[in-house]
Amino acid sequence: MKFRLLLTAALLTSASLSAQTLIHAYDFSGGTVTDLVGSANATLMNGATVSNGHLALDGVNDYAIFDTQIVPTGGTAFTVMISAQADGPLNLVGHHALLGQGNYGSPAGFFIGYHTDNGHMRAGDSWEDIGVPYPTDGLWHSYVVTYEGTTTSFYLDGTIVGSHQYANPIASADSANTVLGAAIYGGNEYFKGSIANVQIYNGAMSASQVAAAVPEPATTALAAAGLALGVVLLRRRRAVAA
Repeated sequence: MKFRLLLTAALLTSASLSAQTLIHAYDFSGGTVTDLVGSANATLMNGATVSNGHLALDGVNDYAIFDTQIVPTGGTAFTVMISAQADGPLNLVGHHALLGQGNYGSPAGFFIGYHTDNGHMRAGDSWEDIGVPYPTDGLWHSYVVTYEGTTTSFYLDGTIVGSHQYANPIASADSANTVLGAAIYGGNEYFKGSIANVQIYNGAMSASQVAAAVPEPATTALAAAGLALGVVLLRRRRAVAA
């Protein structure tokens, strides 16, 4: 969809104007999970598919697994951005994760997902409850996690909704590779829905940078629709003038 391409372009522009470095990016074009910036590609597992600019997952047993860890480890500052649309109306049973990396145990396990006990978002074994409900409206939402050395922050649709202090959200040793649509190990907590616009940065974006890079989904969609309409009208005017 055009609005996802616009969002990707906005994120790439934001990276070029800030101190952060974009190290991995995925727009899910061409039916594959191919890194647009680095060389970390993913393999589709158990029937996961890529179409129309997103990764489609059935919530049963499919996911995409990378051949490496794409989120920086060992105390390195990072920013993770991911857009997702959970199938709705939702009947959430059991944990699920949009992105996972590392093994179980504090603080090794890092993931962005849903906690079945309280219906809240979570971001790893060391931060099981962010304190905000998981979106259940079936719409596209943007999720951003930043880590700058002492504090991990979580953003929903460009707005910070929680912060947590710990020194290392992802262990550098004995960590499993990154997966999309499941938790760590790529073998459980499956997500049902679609994932798009995955970007990984070296360095932590500030709150203002995240807000500028990730507009609200509805606003982005309307802007894209307006741009597409403007292009059509401009072409028609040029055709009439000719």
